[in-house]
Amino acid sequence: MNLEQISTLRSALSENDSHEAKIKKAKTALAPTMPLTVEKLAALNDGMTAVMDQFLYRFTKMQDSLGTRFLGLYDQARAGCLSRLPAEEP
Repeated sequence: MNLEQISTLRSALSENDSHEAKIKKAKTALAPTMPLTVEKLAALNDGMTAVMDQFLYRFTKMQDSLGTRFLGLYDQARAGCLSRLPAEEP
């Protein structure tokens, strides 16, 4: 892994730490509504709706980051490792 990839990984980890902290905070606030039902969802006030929105937004952002940044780095690292393997003989 080169320095640019390490920097990208550190940045992604920091970003995901931020998402995780906000997800945990929202999860704690939403605990009284769990398990969530259609009725409970419909009864959420504006404040709790905003907390639910924050939870879903941060979860989606974390998933997106894992898919694009982490898996992208994994693919790059894997391709680099494979390119250093000796060629197969027929």
